[in-house]
Amino acid sequence: MSYLATEKQTALSAVTLASKLTEKIFRSLAGASTVSKDDKSPVTIADFGAQALVNAVLARDFPKDPIVGEEDSAVLQENAELKAKVWDLVRGVVEEGMPGLIKNEDEMCAMIDRGSYAGSDNGRMWALDPIDGTKGFLRGGQYAVCLALIKDGKVELGVIGCPNLPVDKTAGIEAEGVERGIIMHAIKGQGSFQRSLHSDSDDARVSMRPIASTAEATFCESVESGHSAHTTQHAIATALGITAPSVRMDSQSKYASIARGSGDIYLRLPVSATYEEKIWDHASGVVIVEEAGGKVTDMFGKRLDFGFRPYEQNTKNTKLEIYPLYHHHPIPIDPLIFSFNMSPKNPSFVLQKVNEVSFEDRPIPQLSSPYDVRVQVKATGICGSDVHYWTHGAIGDFIVKSPMVLGHESAGIVVEVGEKVKNLKVGDRVAMEPGEPCRYCEYCKRGDYNVCNEMKFAATPPFDGTLAKYYVLPGDFCVPLPDEISLEEGSTVEPLAVAVHVCRRAQVKPHTKVVVFGAGPVGLLCAAVARAYGASVVVSVDIVEKRVEFAKSFGATHGFISPKPNPDESKIEYARRAASALKSSLDLAVDEGFDISIDASGAEVCINTALYSLRKKGRHLQAGMGSDTITFPIAHMTAQEIELGGSFRYGAGCYRDAVELIRSGKVDVGRIITHRFAFGDAERAFRAVKEQEEGLIKAVIAGPE
Repeated sequence: MSYLATEKQTALSAVTLASKLTEKIFRSLAGASTVSKDDKSPVTIADFGAQALVNAVLARDFPKDPIVGEEDSAVLQENAELKAKVWDLVRGVVEEGMPGLIKNEDEMCAMIDRGSYAGSDNGRMWALDPIDGTKGFLRGGQYAVCLALIKDGKVELGVIGCPNLPVDKTAGIEAEGVERGIIMHAIKGQGSFQRSLHSDSDDARVSMRPIASTAEATFCESVESGHSAHTTQHAIATALGITAPSVRMDSQSKYASIARGSGDIYLRLPVSATYEEKIWDHASGVVIVEEAGGKVTDMFGKRLDFGFRPYEQNTKNTKLEIYPLYHHHPIPIDPLIFSFNMSPKNPSFVLQKVNEVSFEDRPIPQLSSPYDVRVQVKATGICGSDVHYWTHGAIGDFIVKSPMVLGHESAGIVVEVGEKVKNLKVGDRVAMEPGEPCRYCEYCKRGDYNVCNEMKFAATPPFDGTLAKYYVLPGDFCVPLPDEISLEEGSTVEPLAVAVHVCRRAQVKPHTKVVVFGAGPVGLLCAAVARAYGASVVVSVDIVEKRVEFAKSFGATHGFISPKPNPDESKIEYARRAASALKSSLDLAVDEGFDISIDASGAEVCINTALYSLRKKGRHLQAGMGSDTITFPIAHMTAQEIELGGSFRYGAGCYRDAVELIRSGKVDVGRIITHRFAFGDAERAFRAVKEQEEGLIKAVIAGPE
């Protein structure tokens, strides 16, 4: 299951239910009841009902998760008539959509009060605005139900329900006779999507509108003049050469409009020096716009800080004095400005579905953290997993369900650094480690982040890969390349790091005797690393003579060509015979067997041959991925006390060790790069790897210019 898939389904269910509740009142506002909160913003009974429903769904699926909401039930507890109205509305929606979700008025109030969490900078929590744009709701305009999941101050998931926004993005917000009601959602790193609130249509990916210059842009701004400095924003638009009239609407619906290309720039410049912005009101909108290719910052160009503090402290009230040309006095304004990168210029090689790839001009990815960097990708190697996704659409539980950029073996040049990045600067040449773990689980804390359950790994569904012009990743997952290592060689650091991790896990050390099955790129690199780590004997085994000969010149001390199976010979019988031939045919002191066997092929017969080739108390390390289940000589393994281990990707320090192995000349990765392709020939490169073109070991695709 993909990252946050369960949370996404829960959030979609909650927001859909709440959106339908609010819509019932929205369509008949004449009878709506309103009260006034301390901050003087109007609240309808729909606010209470929506918060009760969303909190109830979250409590059902994630009972331990805290929720930061906007309402509490105090007003309802003091007003029996109003409470009865809210319950009548909630009960009707529950009976229609989720029977049994909330059973009575008291339980409804308890659900509303689950939104009383004060917030924290650590851990995960939900941020809910049951009706954002209450005035728009009351006047028959735009409003939104907004829900976001925030982990350690970062927005990971956002869902916005816009019951009055046209489904067709080309229709004006005042258009008549059009279908209305959409749900927009995004998970960090997985793109933004739209679905209809009422029909069963599939999710449609959305992206910002490509424009050539700011003069072609359209502003989105608040309807309320008290929320947005219209005069100041008009002056900014004029200075940018923008002539199109601004689109004015209430609520986070503006984020939805911009994310799907119905607008381009959203500026929020409050006119009052005392106005305080509730930062989490923007959480769901921010991730949706960013995943659609936009950029959201404060007026200083910094990302918004969603580290939660108590409600009354979690506001933006720092002021900046500016001097507009048309004004004689400084105007203090809230430093919350939303600006978007409007011209997508990020050529990407995208897997659309099985056996179908294409080039897309996607939005330039933006930094999602002050610790991130943006890299211009200059070289990308093709991995067998990339080809497998292309030809099969899945590897195990990782299934391609939407278009995905391929590639993860990359190197490039840093073109942008976050404000807290200390180890890199613009212009640095780096090898890119393409997986971002959560950093907080027990595996991550002890350095085993490669098995983190929340790993976001490039070109592993649903996360996009690196075969694009630009890619954003954490700065500490970029390893600087010394001058003596080319960017092309830098793209091989990823598979070399795999081999480093394999040899670490296998505990290769001086004087050990190692046999490696499979002489493809990973097998060759495992043999080379084993030799570099001091193994006295390294035997490369394959069925192709040319591969074995290359392995002997690259890192292996010896080579062995596997014999052909005999007619009617079982796989186990063959494995025993092949292992015996392997040990006896070489002029080696390995009569009892090898100390370590490494399988880089994933083939059942190779795995079993490897086990039979080990000495007593030997160690087998599985690096290749093959069938989910195989026939296995468990009695032999037990009687010989053979240790078995697996190896998955790489862990802490593997990338740096790989770079040093290349720099020192101990592993000459340049020799395995046999085929080179321009970015525009990426599909031809994939076909060459799939068809195992003559002499091919590793194919590298140059980055787009």
